[in-house]
Amino acid sequence: MPLKRGLTLQKKVCFDKVFKGPEIKLRSGAVLILGRKNKMTYPRLGVSVKKSDFSLAVDRNKIKRMVKGSFSNSLQDLPCFDFVVLVNKGGTEEVKRDCELIFKKVLSA
Repeated sequence: MPLKRGLTLQKKVCFDKVFKGPEIKLRSGAVLILGRKNKMTYPRLGVSVKKSDFSLAVDRNKIKRMVKGSFSNSLQDLPCFDFVVLVNKGGTEEVKRDCELIFKKVLSA
């Protein structure tokens, strides 16, 4: 089930705000998460997967689905932040494991 449009970062401006001044910066293996407090009553997510790290679109889309799935599983407990998840080179199974861990780290931070 896809995330609702309001729960995702759509524009470059939203990504840039998080990149310029992240309040949260956590890494777990191949996954880095940046977060910045937003003025909404719910968290939002943006995902970035480089084409140079994953050349096949199928793999990039699979990774994005995994990140969004992990995000939606933790949605009720997450603080009201804009999160940007950056995925570096690694296997898809490693990324799946790291996605689960990274949102648990956010909850404990």
